[in-house]
Amino acid sequence: MNISELRVLVVDDDPVDALMVRRLLEATNEMRIDVEELTTAADAAARLEQGGVDLVLLKLGLPDSVEFDSILHFRMRFPGLPIVVVTQQDDEDVGLQAVECGAQDYVAKDQITTGRLVRAVRFAIARQGQIASYKAQAHADPLTGLPNRRAFNAELARALSEFERNDRVFSLVLFDIDHFKNINDRFGHRTGDFVLCRIGSVMSATLRRSDFCGRFGGE
Repeated sequence: MNISELRVLVVDDDPVDALMVRRLLEATNEMRIDVEELTTAADAAARLEQGGVDLVLLKLGLPDSVEFDSILHFRMRFPGLPIVVVTQQDDEDVGLQAVECGAQDYVAKDQITTGRLVRAVRFAIARQGQIASYKAQAHADPLTGLPNRRAFNAELARALSEFERNDRVFSLVLFDIDHFKNINDRFGHRTGDFVLCRIGSVMSATLRRSDFCGRFGGE
């Protein structure tokens, strides 16, 4: 991993612990780490909505969060965000539960060092990147590279949800290629594959940033 600069959001209601974590992160020579500090899960969520945060270092047991609720909440609202949890003691069971809830790694407060903290940060970013890669592959059509039917269904569900909640209308267009079977029969399936890929490229190039184009199936 070639990471030279990170912005880390530390969420901890104890100012002494937050200061300790800040100093440990800023003490590393491996990269430049800019630290922001907040004390509640609600304030952290509002800050994350603005973007520009690479990782959250989250204390369990915040005043406005019960047990692992904050992890679950952040994971749902910010699925691509790496999360490292700080536990109160060296409790492996608590740390593993945090990972099961969506955190990428955990460190125990009584065993924090600069090396361990930076290693956890690096691991969390690498693991989240791997998860994103797997997810992208699972939602991509292997031939055209367009989003596949699974991704299409997810996007349609999202658009319907937006319509029901906010009355935000949307358009849905479904089309196919006329006489596509004749192309395969006359020129072969390789040529048919080329036609599909070329049309996919043309569609992708003409979309607006707010549009979504996927391969529903067949042609």
